[in-house]
Amino acid sequence: MFKWELEVSDNLNQRTEGFSASIGMSKERFIKLAILSQLEEMEMNMDERRRIADPSEKKTLSQTYIEIGDEDVPVGPKGGYDHVKVKS
Repeated sequence: MFKWELEVSDNLNQRTEGFSASIGMSKERFIKLAILSQLEEMEMNMDERRRIADPSEKKTLSQTYIEIGDEDVPVGPKGGYDHVKVKS
């Protein structure tokens, strides 16, 4: 576990203390809960974007090519080479 040090405005500090006190929670626990909640929401949004993404728009970080004759042909995701795609 590690310790976080956040510099926040006095207004935000007072609001955080007020919110945490109103629900009977320590300020530190309230901040952890808020951060975890935001991270969970971000993860759900990323999962949804991945789910609905057009496969043709997905970015390839790297591509492996094999030389067949005088052409470089990309290796497909399952290990075979793709006859359709040819590196230009």
